[in-house]
Order: sequence, then C-alpha cells, then structure tokens
Amino acid sequence: MPKGIVDVAVDLGTSRTAIGISIPGRSENEVTVCTPNGSGHCRSAQLKTETAALLEAKHPHGLLAFGKTARERFIKDAQRDEDGGGCTGRRTTSGAPNMLFRFFKTELCKNSGYTSVDQPVATAEGGETLPLMTVMTAVLRHIKEDVLAHLSQRLEVDPTVADVNWVVTIPAIYDDFAKRFMRVSAHRAGIISAVDDASQLQLCLEPEAACLAVSIKEAPLLAKAGIKLMIVDCGGGTVDITTHSVESRRPLKLKELATPTGGEWGSVCVDSMFMVWLRKLFGATAFARVRTTWAFYSLMDYWEEAKTAFQGKEDEDVSLNMVDVVMELGFDKGKLAELVAAHNHDLEPTHHLTRMNHYIDLPSGLVRTFFAPTIDKIGNCLRSLRGKPLLRDLKYVFLVGGFSCCPLVQQAARAELDRGGCRVIDVDRRELAIVRGATIFASNQLAFSRIAKLTYGVKSTCIYDSSNAEHVKRRSSPPIWDSAGKEVIDAFSTHIKRGAYVPSDGTCTRRCYGPLRPNQTTVSFQILACHHTDIEFPDTDSTFPLGEVTVNLDMRASFEDRGIAAEFVFCESEFLLRCFRGTTGERVAEVEMSLVQEVQEM
Repeated sequence: MPKGIVDVAVDLGTSRTAIGISIPGRSENEVTVCTPNGSGHCRSAQLKTETAALLEAKHPHGLLAFGKTARERFIKDAQRDEDGGGCTGRRTTSGAPNMLFRFFKTELCKNSGYTSVDQPVATAEGGETLPLMTVMTAVLRHIKEDVLAHLSQRLEVDPTVADVNWVVTIPAIYDDFAKRFMRVSAHRAGIISAVDDASQLQLCLEPEAACLAVSIKEAPLLAKAGIKLMIVDCGGGTVDITTHSVESRRPLKLKELATPTGGEWGSVCVDSMFMVWLRKLFGATAFARVRTTWAFYSLMDYWEEAKTAFQGKEDEDVSLNMVDVVMELGFDKGKLAELVAAHNHDLEPTHHLTRMNHYIDLPSGLVRTFFAPTIDKIGNCLRSLRGKPLLRDLKYVFLVGGFSCCPLVQQAARAELDRGGCRVIDVDRRELAIVRGATIFASNQLAFSRIAKLTYGVKSTCIYDSSNAEHVKRRSSPPIWDSAGKEVIDAFSTHIKRGAYVPSDGTCTRRCYGPLRPNQTTVSFQILACHHTDIEFPDTDSTFPLGEVTVNLDMRASFEDRGIAAEFVFCESEFLLRCFRGTTGERVAEVEMSLVQEVQEM
C-alpha cells in the first residue's frame, strides 16, 4: 500500500505530458495539475506540455530540456548552426548534433518480441538513434527532480523520493513487457529503489485512471450496481478502450467486461497523413530542408488548432498561412502557384487547392482523407465491441483524452454507440481526466476484476494412463514412480485459465502439491504460462516458463502432511507466488516474478 506523504501522478503521454499532485487526506478534487518546470508553460497552468526531450549527443546523453522548450531550443540551435554559430549551438564540442526525441513511447506499443529492456530503440527528429531506455530514464529522472524541487517549496520539509506515492500512467494496450520496461526505467531514474516495489510506484492504465476521475465527476450516473460503462481514451499516440460493470459504488469496484483493446490510432496518425501530403506538395528535398525549422513547427502548431476544430462539413475549408515555409525555402509566389497547379492536376475538383497570396485553402474533402484511416479504425473497433453479448446493454460511454475533443472522433463514437439506451457522455476537461484520476488513484486504488490474458499454472505430475496416447507419447524413460508405486508423468496444473476473471485483489486459486517420495526434502515449482485455454501438459505448444521456486519441506511432519500449497497473486507486470504449509497454513515463501518471458534488465 502507498506510504508517502504526497501523491504524484506522471501522465507521460505520447504527445503531451502533465503532472498531478495531491496531499492525501484532502478533498478528492484538490488535485494540482502542472507541467515540469522550464517546459515552456507556466507550471501552474491547467494544461499539458509536449512530450519532447532534447538529449546531449555525448554519453551519458543527459537531458538538456523537456517539453515545448526542448523543441524551441532544438530549432534555435539548428538555426544557429545554419547561420554559422558553430559548435556553440546545436552541435556539441564533439561535433555531433544534440538530439530531439518526440513520440518515443509508441515503440512500446509494437509488441516486437523483445527479451531485454535495452533492445527498443528511439529515433530522434534528425534520424539519430539511442536505446529507448536511455531516453525514458532521462525523462523520468528530470520529472522526478522537478517534482521534488516543487514539493520542497510547497511543503514544510524537503521530501525524498520515498515520501512520494508515485503513479505513472500507461496505455491499456501495453503488454507485460512494456509495463516491465516502465518499471525498470523508473528504477534507473531513481524513482524506486527496487523494480517491483509497488509501495513506491504504481502503474495505472490510462483509461482506468480516467474511469476514477469520471466516477467522481459523474457519480450520479454510476450510482447503481450493474451499470455498464466504457472508457474511450483518445490520446496522441493511442486509443485505449476499457469496458466495466459497476459492482459497488462505495467502495468503487469494477468488473472488466472485455480485455482492454485499442491501437495506435491517436492524433499523431492524422498529423502523419498531413505531413505525407506536405511532402508530396513541396517535394521530398524541400520538405527535408524545412522539416526542422521554426517555419515548419509554426505551421504544425497552426494545423493542430485546425485539426482539433475540424468538423468535416462539406464547405469547411482549412486555410494555411504558408508564408514562413515559403520564405524558409526561398520560394516566390510564382513557385507556390506552380506547386498548387501541379497538386490539382490529377485530382478530382473536391480535392483541389486554392491559393490567395501565401495562403492555401484545403477543401474539406481533402482534409477528411487525413482523418479517414484513423477514424475508420476507431469506428470499427467500437462497432466490434458493441456487438459483444456482454456489452449489448452498455449504458454510458465516456470520451477522454485530448484527441476526443476532435469533432470527428465524437461523431464516430456517437454513430457507433449512441443508440438503444446507450449514451455518449462529454466529459468536462477531458484532456486532464487521466492525470487527475491517476493522482487520486495513488491513495484510492480502484478494485478491478480483470480478465487473464494467458493461462497460468505450475509443472506438476499426473498418474500415467497406458491407454491414453498422449500419456504414452510423454512417458519418461526411465519411468517415474510416486510413493504409492504408481507411475507418473509431467502435467500442467492450472491456477487460472485464459479469459477467466482475476479477482480484484489479484489472488487466484490455491492448490496443494505433495512430494513424490518420502526422502524428498524440497519441492520445486516451475511457473508456466500458455496462450491456450485448456492445457494438460507442460510441453503444449506456446507454453513458456516464467521462473522456478524451491521450498524446503518440513521433514518433522508425517509424509502425508508435508504438502505445500501454492497460490498466484497478480499485480501489474509481475505476480507473487506464495507458498504455505499445507496443514498449518504457515507462509513459507513469497517470490515476485515477471509476467514477461525471459526479460533481462541489464
């Protein structure tokens, strides 16, 4: 359980970041939302800053700036280089440019089969690469130091990391490897003293954080047990969707109705389509020249406002002021006119650009093509969820996250879900719902009954059956016998099946295992996981080991009383294996294990 004197939530999003701070014991609504100091915003402002990190090229690649300031410094230094400022600017004394990293969190959504937390790679704006762990650790270390400095001014004592109940938000679609990665990076950043210390750091799924914020803000809607709700968290990099039923209101207990789903369908996908169009309009060479300039980022800032407000109406053109980009490229009005004419040449009239001096008007039909792939994926996912039997009486859908402010996202959600007694609810200040909920989560954990993603169990034995072909195939040579003289073979003893509910406290079925022979002094538990539901044998396809625990037997007890009971307790990216004396219930072992296959931390 949390033990600090202050709750701090770090909502490190793909494109935007905010920090929430709360003093336990105060009102749930007393959450201060701020951005890291020096990020380019007033730290007390109720908004987020960019998730952008400027790192030194030289080892150990220290963080030079974060947030909007990082981008501004990167562009300023690049311009100084271009103007002949030499190594005092973007380039270091080693001659290598400093590196700007944005959208680096998306690498953890790719499920690339990593076995080491040092394998994922982050790519900078200039094409340079670093281990993602280096970037993430630098960012978390900066946030940690900034938070502690802020708290020292706010509290009567200078706090340490141990005085803080830390929460870091993560997308619901993160797999166990990504969750483990975040814990290791927090450990290397000095936020926690041990990777698995849940008393210092909790990982909170972003839509579940939003769910807590919504449950407070919209309490009257969720007053009755049995109400089914959906959280659609539309952020910069991902869209995460969770579905729950209310089991009780006080305390709030929710039951997961379907495995969290979603995808890389955030607002940056729309930006990527827009940039593909820009590259085609100006040409690859010109686009590369302007890509890291003030002019380009100014244009993207303007596009961000237009994108958020765009409703998709037939006559809703988007006007872009291209004067800075044109001047940066050295183009005159005639060149811009040529580019517009070339663009329109092979396109249908509904996609034709119009130009007035340095302004270009993009017709609604063209702008909708930037949104279409992303909006279609969101709509298809919502439609598939709506068709699930458990969700046919869905009552409320809450849209949260910055991208949910986009009218086209709202239209897609309503088109798929706002029917048959289901209402899509506009959440107040939806862009801050996650950070506010995560801050409250630090000392007020929700009770979630989750769905197991895999089947988990231990390697055990069963009585050999010579009439069973599967047994014959797995017969040991030489045979193995138990104390009663019966031949046994290896078996898979299931503790929880894939798709079954994990209780809200994470504790699953306890099973007792005895020794095979009277002279046996220990019993070993090999922990296994499998993608299949019904498993009999440990060599079943897609079964893999998670670890092994050996427990000493009480040789003073009778042979029949030497059994050891084992139970699994599921946490975030790890679980506990607890072992008890079968007759007395005395706990004799508790071991933490990663849920990730063969993950190496170094």
